[in-house]
Amino acid sequence: MRHATLDSLTKGGVLELPLDLESDPPKLPQQIAFMEDAIHRYQAYGGGYGNGKTSAGCVKTIILSILFPENQGMICRWEGTKLRLSTMQEFFKICPPQIIDPKGTNAQLGTIKFKRQYGGSTILYQGLQDKLVGTNLGWFWIDQAEEVPEDRFGDLIGRLRKET
Repeated sequence: MRHATLDSLTKGGVLELPLDLESDPPKLPQQIAFMEDAIHRYQAYGGGYGNGKTSAGCVKTIILSILFPENQGMICRWEGTKLRLSTMQEFFKICPPQIIDPKGTNAQLGTIKFKRQYGGSTILYQGLQDKLVGTNLGWFWIDQAEEVPEDRFGDLIGRLRKET
């Protein structure tokens, strides 16, 4: 799967996404390249204020959750409060509400469950100030990675157990 590009899967009719990658909201070419990259295991997308890092990351998490059914991923940032006030607000603006299963979603616990027809995956979201314990992941995305100590990045890599 890693050798196929997301573009070839969506245009070939293999994968139906409930959002338009290029215009929902409008994307810059570098955002599209980041979101459609299905080849590189570890990716980074950086830049200045307002260049779309958070929105591109949010779309990428939705794609991975649909593309790899019954998976579990994590959206994180160093401070949980900042994560909830910025990153997760952007996520819920971008994520089509019809793909979220309200029965498996709990804002207090930081969990989002996708409906079965959209992969049935779970997204966890939390701050990284507390050490991760016992969480098996298929992917993770760190928003504002410059805030996070390198050892926490290593902890997340150590939690990758599922194929994406």
